[in-house]
Amino acid sequence: MSITYTTAAAKWNMNAGFGNHRMIVDAPEGKYVRVTLPWRRRDTAPENMAIRIRYNKVGEESVEGVAASEVDNIIIEKATRDEGVVVFESPRAGEYEIYYMPYEMPGEWYQPDVHYMTLSKLKTDRSWAEKICGVKCAEALRYEARTAHDSFYPMEMPMTAAERADFLAGDAPFVSVLESRTLSVRMFHDLPFIWNGRKADRG
Repeated sequence: MSITYTTAAAKWNMNAGFGNHRMIVDAPEGKYVRVTLPWRRRDTAPENMAIRIRYNKVGEESVEGVAASEVDNIIIEKATRDEGVVVFESPRAGEYEIYYMPYEMPGEWYQPDVHYMTLSKLKTDRSWAEKICGVKCAEALRYEARTAHDSFYPMEMPMTAAERADFLAGDAPFVSVLESRTLSVRMFHDLPFIWNGRKADRG
């Protein structure tokens, strides 16, 4: 699945409860719509974290970079470090903003206390969740960061387990990769996915 990686055209308020990262998806109108999110996360327990979904109704406009209306009916079918699979209610066809790693940050600005949104905070209607049928498909279009400083791309988006195994295949005791000094290493236990297909020296 190929998506683009960019910074949002308008940054949203960091204290608005959406976090710093979102996937933009194109969805048809439907009671149940499923989308796969190739988010390549570096956090270790994405299955414990909730998401938020926003969209604009007819006549609405985004406010401070965030769509005006919230989707309540959400089911997270899969949440691994490689990807997520989400079913949600899509009141109208168009683009939806799926915020992952949303958080609240109480406390003073000089000593913030970050609380990530947990699954218990989801507002999914139980009767909706129990009647899944006729599921339509949505498509992930792009990853957007709140600002360039917040972006995980490219050095904080890890290879999948399969990609890593392929990259490290062989008997060499170590592998070295030439990288621009503008792209410093930020992960010490994962390899950035942009190294896929990159020529590596094997010691």
